[in-house]
Amino acid sequence: MPEPYRSFQELLASNARRFADKVYLHAIDQRRQLTYGELHALGNRIAANITRRGLGAGDRVLLIADNTLESVAAYLVVLRHGAAAAIVNRDVSSAQLADVLAAVSPKLVLL
Repeated sequence: MPEPYRSFQELLASNARRFADKVYLHAIDQRRQLTYGELHALGNRIAANITRRGLGAGDRVLLIADNTLESVAAYLVVLRHGAAAAIVNRDVSSAQLADVLAAVSPKLVLL
């Protein structure tokens, strides 16, 4: 019999408990890694911040990111809230950023 459906948030929390000390993500260029437990803790800190700003399910977020562990955590938190994320590289031009902002109309911009 297949496992019952679990939300993305439930899966992340469950894996953080089950595999707290196992590596979830390597950032070779940063020479860093995050375990499931560390990712979950970082995600909770980011989640508290965006919850205070009123982000909820169905909202749109613009994530201005680079290739870091924190960017991955922020993206997962946006999904965990049931929001949609549009991601642009930190090096995007002002004109391109203006176009994306107009197209996405985000409730929140994360840097």
